[in-house]
Amino acid sequence: MTGLLTFNLAGLLATVDDLGFPTKGSKLRLGIDTSIPIGDANIAFGRFAGNFSQFIPLNLFGFSKGPRTLILGIQAGTIVGDVPPYEAFSMGGSSSVRGYSGGEVGAGSSFLVASAEYRFPVASDLHILVDFDIQGTLFIDYGTDLDTADEVIGDPANARNKEGDGFGYGLGLHAKTDFGLVRMEFALNDEGDFTAHFTVGDRY
Repeated sequence: MTGLLTFNLAGLLATVDDLGFPTKGSKLRLGIDTSIPIGDANIAFGRFAGNFSQFIPLNLFGFSKGPRTLILGIQAGTIVGDVPPYEAFSMGGSSSVRGYSGGEVGAGSSFLVASAEYRFPVASDLHILVDFDIQGTLFIDYGTDLDTADEVIGDPANARNKEGDGFGYGLGLHAKTDFGLVRMEFALNDEGDFTAHFTVGDRY
C-alpha cells in the first residue's frame, strides 16, 4: 500500500470592525499542512503559511460617501522537507502579484508577497438586481520566491524561465454586495505587460 496521510490546521485572528468589508483593524491567518508517507511513498513535508493585513482609515480622496482605507498586506510561507510541484508556493494572479497571471512569477519552497492598496468610494446606494456600492482602488504588489525555485522537485519554474520575483501596480473597481466583494482590476507589471483580473471575493 502506498499513500500520504495529511493533517491540516488553519486559524484566523481578526480585530477588524467588519469581517466582510473591514476599514480598520487587522487580520492574521495561519495555516499548517503536513504529510506523512505510508507504505512505499517517499514524500514527507510540512507547509507553513501566513497572511497579515492591516486596515488603516485614511481620508485622501473619494467621490461619494463611504470609507477611505489604506490596506497593507504581507504573505509568507515555507515548506520543510520534500517539495512536490503541486505543493510549491505559486506567485502571480489576483491574490498574489497583480500584473501577472496565475503562477507566472514563479514557484518555490518559500515565498514573500507584500502589497499596499488604497480604497475609496466612487458611487453608493446603487441597484441593478441587487444593492451595491462601487469603490475604486489603487494598488502595488511585489513577490519573490526567495531563490528557492530549485528546491522544488523537478525545478519546474526554472525550466519555464520564470523570473522568481516581480511587481505589479494598477487600479480597479470593486462592487460591494450582500453576497461579497466583486473585483475588476487592471494592472501592469515590471516587464510592461498588462493583465486584467475579474474575481469574486477579497484578497485580504
